[in-house]
Amino acid sequence: MTKQLFIAPHTLKKQAKTLIHYWPQTIKTTRAYQLLCNLYGFSSLHQYQKQTKHMVINHYQSQENAAYIAEQFSSLANQLSHLGDISFADAKVVLYKIWPKYISNKTYSASPKEHQCTFFINGELTDFVQQPKINYAFDRFPAIKDSIEAIGIPHTEVGALYVNNQLQPFTYQLNNNDVITLYPVRDVLNQHQATNLPVKPTSHPHFILDVHLGRLCNYLRMLGFDTLYWNHDLGDAKLAALAEKEQRIMLSRDLGLLKRSNIKFGRWLRNRKPLLQLKEVSTFYNLKQYIEPFSLCIRCNSKITSVDKTNVKHLVPTDVYTSFTTFNQCSHCQQIYWHGSHVDKMKTIIHMLEN
Repeated sequence: MTKQLFIAPHTLKKQAKTLIHYWPQTIKTTRAYQLLCNLYGFSSLHQYQKQTKHMVINHYQSQENAAYIAEQFSSLANQLSHLGDISFADAKVVLYKIWPKYISNKTYSASPKEHQCTFFINGELTDFVQQPKINYAFDRFPAIKDSIEAIGIPHTEVGALYVNNQLQPFTYQLNNNDVITLYPVRDVLNQHQATNLPVKPTSHPHFILDVHLGRLCNYLRMLGFDTLYWNHDLGDAKLAALAEKEQRIMLSRDLGLLKRSNIKFGRWLRNRKPLLQLKEVSTFYNLKQYIEPFSLCIRCNSKITSVDKTNVKHLVPTDVYTSFTTFNQCSHCQQIYWHGSHVDKMKTIIHMLEN
């Protein structure tokens, strides 16, 4: 670097403390000052003090520094990397912390990376990317799960991943020049493909849905599937926590929700219409073998049981009471059910799912 940056003494002192805090190894204060002075074009702290002793750092000088630092961020990081014998990635972090007002997230993200690898995307996973082959650049050695989501694919959609032809878990840390091949959950389920990733619960499938899937919730409950749903926004964090605690399958069209690290099982619904969503979920998780129509309350998801007709006389309209002989009632919210037109509709839906 040939240009000298004139930094106010109180600013240099603050930056030295920040550098010490974020430096990857233990570093002495004198060494921190020396590195900063060298980075800013001075041979030593003494030269910096001598040249700035009678200087007033005005607003114009600060603006000029800001523009230069933003423009030369990668070059400065590379220089600090060589001066301090640290990685380029660590140097970028240190500078980002030293100059938070001058280095934007965009500038930081767009800077060159230390390593690169190649992703090959298969099957349904191509729904999330523009092309099936992606060259991916990265710093340090991140967990592959984070990198998969960085290219746009929720981890819940990945059924198996191979790195250099070896099956790997989500905890695998990327290395330079790795070749990664990703397969969707659908391929693993349909083709009984080998994997060491979670693809679906081993128990009877039960679900949790986001606020936009109310109709789908009704269908799933009518078919007898334990389904959590709220008609108001519970918030992604709470939904994810419940999914984790109860090992539920998260159904959503919100990619951000499905990328929550504590969600183990989930699917991004490709269809927008409720009946098509039901067909999609039923086919994907092979639900027809578990169907128990009208065993759960559509309103609250609790069990419903048969009830003596005389016990509901005061709870249903007179014409309903006289027209039907069989009634069921929710054990929790006390909702009453009888054999109405919805039964025939559900039989049609079941027939659709089975064919």
